[in-house]
Amino acid sequence: MITDGDSPVGIVTDRDLTVRVLAEDADSSGLPAEDVMTDDPQTIDRSEGFYEATNLMADHGIRRLPVCDGDELVGIITADDLTELIADEEHQLADVIRAQRPEY
Repeated sequence: MITDGDSPVGIVTDRDLTVRVLAEDADSSGLPAEDVMTDDPQTIDRSEGFYEATNLMADHGIRRLPVCDGDELVGIITADDLTELIADEEHQLADVIRAQRPEY
């Protein structure tokens, strides 16, 4: 994540590196982040929920979503984080179902 103070202004992902450095066979040793980063990244407010995050990620085709409190960057949520969250929720639901089954 590239910030100006505490505000996110860009993000460098593995895709950015693949498309802007490796595919162009660029010399990355002296390449500044601003030449590789995606400008003005999509962000989400920390008060937003799971569905808002997944919708933003799907709508914009992104796997990493910076989380802000106002203009301040407070974290990044990834598609893997959301997948883990779903798995945890499914596990808890399975526990509820098992607890309600009659014992034989």
